[in-house]
This record gives sequence, structure tokens and C-alpha cells, in this order.
Amino acid sequence: RKGFLIDKFTNTSTQLDMAGTTNINFSVQNAAGSSAADRFYIVFTQPDFGPVPVSITSVTASRQADQTIAVQWKTENEINISGYELQRSDNGAQFGDLAAKAATANNGGRAVYNHIDNQPLAGDNFYRIKATSIGGQVQFSSIVKVAAKKQGAFISIYPNPVAADGLVQLRFSNQAPGNYRLQLSNAAGQTVYNSTVNVAAAVQAESLQLPTRMAAGNYQLRIWNPAGTEQVLQVLVQ
Repeated sequence: RKGFLIDKFTNTSTQLDMAGTTNINFSVQNAAGSSAADRFYIVFTQPDFGPVPVSITSVTASRQADQTIAVQWKTENEINISGYELQRSDNGAQFGDLAAKAATANNGGRAVYNHIDNQPLAGDNFYRIKATSIGGQVQFSSIVKVAAKKQGAFISIYPNPVAADGLVQLRFSNQAPGNYRLQLSNAAGQTVYNSTVNVAAAVQAESLQLPTRMAAGNYQLRIWNPAGTEQVLQVLVQ
């Protein structure tokens, strides 16, 4: 590996002594960029390990019926490979090792590798392959993404039965955005609570303060979505 000090002001580069000290003389002038904080920076070249020892021709990942994720990668020209690491990320930037696979070909031919991720992340799952040669050269495959499992559409209330303080959460999942009208009625049909909630996110939780000291029994929470469709939730007060 080689290192170079780049001087943006003079537009010059100086090779660094990677085993010792490099002294560089420079001057500061009354000119723009001469005393800039980012005037200098260092660039390192990649080490020359020779030809790439493998070609990762494809990486695929798909969610199975049991919600596990099957990952497969294919290689060509595999030779002098120490092994592979299947890596996973939740954001496509920071990866961690998930599984290791020993090279099976190493004869210049083709190979296919498979792994089942039995405990995928709850959100998005990003995968890539890290290949390491016997000589220490590391190369990475392209990144593939499996989107988060889409939650079903529902509205729920928690806790149910309602706590003594009357504080509950109304949870919306994959509902149409807009204003939702709420009406809580007792068994006699009397309205004891009215409210309106604006839903703007795919998954949203709204805190509601229901009346305290409500009589024990069954209540009905009627919810009208922006289109006017009504949904009824059964609410228990103990």
C-alpha cells in the first residue's frame, strides 16, 4: 500500500514513507486556500494482490413462506479462496457477520452457496458476501435487500381491559391517512367520549385519555375512517 499527501493549494502530491517519517515544507501566503483547514489530505492506494481470485456473479435473497430468508450466491473462477462471510445490515451501510462458508471449488470453476437466515431482522434486511483469499485479499459482492414484512391492516386498543386511569393507546397499522372520528358508548348507547385523530403514518399510536371512574362493563368504540367506513372495537372496563 502506498500513501500520498495531497496539497490542494499547490495541486501537488508527495509520496509518503510508509515505514518512517516524511517531512514536507510548505508556506502560507496571502491567498485564498493557502491557510484553508482542508488544504492537505492523505490518499492511500489499494495493495496490489494480483488478479481477483473469484467472481461473485450473483447474490439473491428472498423471504420464504415461514418468514425466514433464503440467501444464495454464485461464483466463477474460484481459486485460492479461504472462505466467505455472509454479512447482514439493517441500513445497507454497517454490516456484521451472519454466517461463514468454506470455499467448495477452489479449482477455477463455479460454485453455488446457500444459507437460511432463520431469524431475520424485523425491518429491512440487507445482505452482502465478503470473500477472503488465502493471501488476505478481501472483496465484497453487491448488496441485496429484502424489505420488511408488511404488517396487516388493523386498528387496536391497548390496554384492554382499560386501566383505572383511563389512559389507552389506539394503534393504527396500514390505514388510509386522514382524520378518524372516535365515539365511545356504554351498553345503554350513551356516548361517554368523542374525539378525532389524524393518521399520517403507516404505523401510528395515539394516546387517548378516556373518562376516569367509568362504570364497569362493556363499551363500544366506533371509529369512522376518512371515507366514512365504520369499524367497532369492543372495550372492557373492569
